[in-house]
Amino acid sequence: MRVAPSVQAQSSTTAARQAARISICDSITGTTYCRRFRHPRCATLALQRKAVGLRQKHVPSPAAGAATPRVQELPAPARIGYAASFDSEARSGNMAATTSMGSINPGNELAGKVALVTGGARNIGAATSLALAQAGAAVAVNTRKSREDADRVVAEIRENGGQAEVFMADIADPDAVKRMVDGVIERFGKVDILVLNASVRKETPFLEISAEEWRSIMAISLDGSFHLAQACLPSMLEAGGGSIVTLGGTQALSGASRRVHGSVAKHGMLGLTRALAREFAEQNIRVNCVSPGRMDTTRAAGRTVRGDAKGIPMARLGDPREVADTVRFLCGPGASYITGQLLYANGGLVMY
Repeated sequence: MRVAPSVQAQSSTTAARQAARISICDSITGTTYCRRFRHPRCATLALQRKAVGLRQKHVPSPAAGAATPRVQELPAPARIGYAASFDSEARSGNMAATTSMGSINPGNELAGKVALVTGGARNIGAATSLALAQAGAAVAVNTRKSREDADRVVAEIRENGGQAEVFMADIADPDAVKRMVDGVIERFGKVDILVLNASVRKETPFLEISAEEWRSIMAISLDGSFHLAQACLPSMLEAGGGSIVTLGGTQALSGASRRVHGSVAKHGMLGLTRALAREFAEQNIRVNCVSPGRMDTTRAAGRTVRGDAKGIPMARLGDPREVADTVRFLCGPGASYITGQLLYANGGLVMY
């Protein structure tokens, strides 16, 4: 059957356009993509460009004699190495109670960001401080009394080319929190990331919990989170966005015998997480919660791994670095569309 010349010309034109589009797609440089984004790689790049454009709004240069804006970009530290043996340790179940600088996702995705980590001197807090520093963030390590541990964390970050400082404060005291956050902003210029990790673990039969003990648990775990969020959010709003990550626990939803006050406080933090996520979503401030399972930490020293790992589908305790990497992910660009969520890092101990 003969095809009309006009149809042949139209087909040739269409084929040429498709060939040109495919050629462009196959030679993507990161800035060029097909107009209709029909190819997956092109669509991804288009979304990335749009996201970058939203995050990097133009800021006009200050006029002559004008004050320099307080918010500043920090230089990125050198990439900090990580222990290559971590993956093999995890697979074998031989997880030491360590918070070394190691991370399973090396990178520099948080370069120029400033993170404040409460309870950042030991266990999950220390691992999180190190993980965020490895990702490129300057880290303010908060502790109430573990100064020596905090100094060691800061020293390790600095030795590897990062920026860090210890900030002593009792987060149950709103005035102390304000002074600390002011100090962080004075030192680093802003606060982009807030990790609410500090808490108190205490076991007391419910009928023996005094009003004073109840208040002491709430003051640190719940009130402290409230004080810190209020103190840090203005800086995040000024910077055009930020990330808050709270550290919960399985007891928040399942309850825990002899830890009623801790269970209530952790559940309250989950409510705080979701309420803040809704209120500040349009301002590009994301708020999420990480719920660790049973961890191989210094608190758990002396317990047998076999006993503590009973009931965990992965048949081992968690390593603080695994929780820290979860926090790191939520603070980074890979989680830019995640907010108001509860993410479990518990080896399958709790699934819902």
